[in-house]
Amino acid sequence: MRQINSNNGWTKLGVIGILFSAIIGAYGFEILLDIIPNNTSIAIPWAIVSLFLLPLTLCVQLILKLWDLKELSDITRDERRRLKAIIRGKTRQFFIAICYYVLSACIVVTLYVFLSSDVGLFKAVIKITGMLLGISMFSILLILLEMKEISDFNAKLKERALAKKRQKSALKRLNVD
Repeated sequence: MRQINSNNGWTKLGVIGILFSAIIGAYGFEILLDIIPNNTSIAIPWAIVSLFLLPLTLCVQLILKLWDLKELSDITRDERRRLKAIIRGKTRQFFIAICYYVLSACIVVTLYVFLSSDVGLFKAVIKITGMLLGISMFSILLILLEMKEISDFNAKLKERALAKKRQKSALKRLNVD
């Protein structure tokens, strides 16, 4: 039986990018914390929480585009079978991402509510927030790359259908003459 070679979007480069963005986010927020005066009162940063949810909307759009691929008619049965397996894996991956975005926002709000009064713990909260936000922002790039891949796939299918149509037309002209 032939194996389908699909990593469903998980690549070594993507994992390294996520880790790198988490580190950059943590250190970036640590630097931001050093800039803010010590006597400043910080409330729950709702703008930051909303940034966690920004990739969620892109993720939902991507899932809908993936589901639209199931309705393609100009592909063979074998292509449809392979495509369904890929769509299933990528959809699962993006549902996990949606859970991550919601969970991250909830964690940040909870940490700010319960730990913002203790200065030592608050520094850790800031680093955790930066780390989680860095991952969320990097995932936007990954989502946009997936959207580009879907768009390229649709363009390739349209090009293939057009080539078939031209070939049929050329064969028809040859048979008539």
